[in-house]
Amino acid sequence: MRTERGGRNGRRERRDVLLELDGVEVACLMGEEVPEVELRVGREEHVGEIVQLANECYRGKESWTTEAHLVRGQRVTPDRVREYMSEMDIIVALDVASKSVVGCVKTGTCSETVVGLLPAPAGYIGLVCVHPKYQSHGLGRALITIAEARCMSTKPRVNTVVMDVISVRKDLISWYQTLGYVLTDRSTPASRFMTAKGEQMLCEFDFVLLEKQLTMEQTN
Repeated sequence: MRTERGGRNGRRERRDVLLELDGVEVACLMGEEVPEVELRVGREEHVGEIVQLANECYRGKESWTTEAHLVRGQRVTPDRVREYMSEMDIIVALDVASKSVVGCVKTGTCSETVVGLLPAPAGYIGLVCVHPKYQSHGLGRALITIAEARCMSTKPRVNTVVMDVISVRKDLISWYQTLGYVLTDRSTPASRFMTAKGEQMLCEFDFVLLEKQLTMEQTN
């Protein structure tokens, strides 16, 4: 057990956890408040819970990742989650006791993002969600770490991981930067994408591209 200072919750007890998915293992620290979790690749049976979790995290009032002050409308629908699953994997963190979805992350390999074409194929990370009850206790960081490790295990292997983030989410961008992501100079207006999804922007913003160079040491 380790004790850490700082963060939104002050002094926090953390435990060492080893997470595994399809032979890829990562060691991480998670708060005592987080239940024992197991990782799975999301399937049809998880679609409803993923939708509920994502909309609670991005459109609810209790989540620090909420975008409710920026966007009106559902973050995802069942059909959109199924579309994501047809293109990439959605890794879900299941509470071992209840088997409920308490976290998720979308990951895979891509040649372009909403910002545009990439110079080379890269890993992609998106739809990072943690149930508000368990936020700020290491589960989100753990999900991103396992997604990065999974990207490194692809053939051919990718050495870069990218993500699209709303430009005005300075707090979220800053958090990703603590994980080693760099804000690039690439961006695109978000209006066309949001309109196509049926969402209403409450202010003007762009999508910006963040990237991270991966090494074997980072994911071992």
